[in-house]
Amino acid sequence: MMASGASRYDFDRMGTIFRASPRQADVMILAGTLSKKHAEFARRLYDQMTEPKWVISMGSCANTGGMFNTYATVQGVDRIIPVDIYLPGCAPRPETLQYAMMMLQKKIRRESADMKNNTKQDLTTQTGRKARLI
Repeated sequence: MMASGASRYDFDRMGTIFRASPRQADVMILAGTLSKKHAEFARRLYDQMTEPKWVISMGSCANTGGMFNTYATVQGVDRIIPVDIYLPGCAPRPETLQYAMMMLQKKIRRESADMKNNTKQDLTTQTGRKARLI
């Protein structure tokens, strides 16, 4: 993840800037092993992020708990936080993280286009209730 922000891969040209504040972040990247002790704090950070928010699980340890099948390790971040993109590998290459960000951008564009195409009829069929305009 550190190499992704360096000059060779340079995430700035994609509009990606690493922020330490959850209220200024749209994407949370969970990299490495998540212990049960820290799961509560990761969930709290996720809850503090503003909507819309997305999560990337980076590496085998974050995806499945890795080789650490112990009482203190969360066996997959998706048990604590809903994950949008999983990155395989131990440790994933910077190109993989860059590709995941491009896939996330594509997903966001697709979701925003779907939201624009929703009509009153679509909302009625999705919710099962009549949509009211206020």
